[in-house]
Amino acid sequence: MTSKVEIKLNTTDVSRESNYGIIHTQWNKAVVQILLENTKKELISQGVAADNINCTEVPGAFELPYAAKKMIQQGNLDVIIALGAIIKGETYHF
Repeated sequence: MTSKVEIKLNTTDVSRESNYGIIHTQWNKAVVQILLENTKKELISQGVAADNINCTEVPGAFELPYAAKKMIQQGNLDVIIALGAIIKGETYHF
């Protein structure tokens, strides 16, 4: 079963000059790839240069906060966006 949810965000605070870091997971790639593509599209539509969007892939959702911390410590990004999907199935996620 698939469903589509349309979310309108207030993008008045999107800075065109800022450097954006997007961390995304390898796991559940079919879902996460759509999130990633649409996030990049939205940033570019708001005037952010593609060169100011830096993407990093991590294995799964568990690694997202660690990758975010590493990006923060590097100090060259103004915004960090984390994308992942945990889908209930046979594997426990805790």
